[in-house]
Amino acid sequence: TVNLDVPFTSQAPSANWDETFKEGCEEASIMMVDRFYKQQNFISPENTENEILKMVGWQKNYFGGHYDLTVSQTAEMIKNYLGYSKVEIVDNPTVVQIKKHLNQQHPVIMPAAGQNLRNPHFKTPGPIYHMLVIKGYTADKFITNDPGTKFGADYLYDYQTVMEAMRDWNNGGDIRQGAQRALVIYPN
Repeated sequence: TVNLDVPFTSQAPSANWDETFKEGCEEASIMMVDRFYKQQNFISPENTENEILKMVGWQKNYFGGHYDLTVSQTAEMIKNYLGYSKVEIVDNPTVVQIKKHLNQQHPVIMPAAGQNLRNPHFKTPGPIYHMLVIKGYTADKFITNDPGTKFGADYLYDYQTVMEAMRDWNNGGDIRQGAQRALVIYPN
């Protein structure tokens, strides 16, 4: 097994699920990986909220609005907002490829058809589109930091659930038809 020490934050750490934080999974996910690489083991609720608001402001200037981001747009934000020089988009990743990245100390950011995750902590029916961090694995499950719930630290999803739910945003189409992609940030 592997379980990287990626700090956890909910995308709505003060339980403020207004539109900004309801759509904050991409920001929270990249923040967790960024803090992991900076060896910061704790993310305060205030810091999360402030950082999400800054990223939303950046998106409004750069993309012209705050909305669900594709994997490519998320990679652009990671490079241009956070300053990482190498961000890899992995098309059609396999369980073996994801484990390889984790073994190399690289958390994997995963976009998902959120309702297909069937997380009992999501408000029913769950988000149409979601993003989370895969930070480890056991013999039959991925260990994640899922920002969509305050219970998301070290949340376990079985391999099949992750692989079936993994879907990139496809700009208004049926999310279940989105491409299977993942995102890996490499430390500078």
